[in-house]
Amino acid sequence: MRVLLLSATILTSSHSTGAYWQSLPAALEQAQRRIWYTAIASQPKLEPPPVVIVPPKPNPPQTKTSQAPPQPKIVVPQEPKPLSSGGDRYDRTAQCESGMRQDAVSKDGQYLSYFQWLPSTWHSVGGSGDPRSHSYAEQKARAQTLSNPASQWPVCWAKAG
Repeated sequence: MRVLLLSATILTSSHSTGAYWQSLPAALEQAQRRIWYTAIASQPKLEPPPVVIVPPKPNPPQTKTSQAPPQPKIVVPQEPKPLSSGGDRYDRTAQCESGMRQDAVSKDGQYLSYFQWLPSTWHSVGGSGDPRSHSYAEQKARAQTLSNPASQWPVCWAKAG
């Protein structure tokens, strides 16, 4: 918006006495009113944009099929492989504990992987993270550092003996 500052004395005609000098503030006020009304009258009316309502798309009709509902998956727990005479005592212990499965987890979720490690025991022998993410060779090497393996695996250690 531009502002025009006028400084003038306005001579207007009077009905009774002819011309007279009108004071500048009153003349400016009268001129400002005329300019303001003219500016407002010349502006187009602003109307709010129309509201467009889009109806939701109908769902396609579902066709009935004669397919049987999917059967639930039945998970059969794997039996551990029988102990063989091959390998050393640690191999036989791992076979007894987990059936030589890296992803083995006890029913209570407490013991993990080949040697069914307690997380605290795994970390005490220098293991990091989850034992299931480490190879059998690394787990076996860490198992061999235990001072008393019979206390960690009392049943399987005795069977593997």
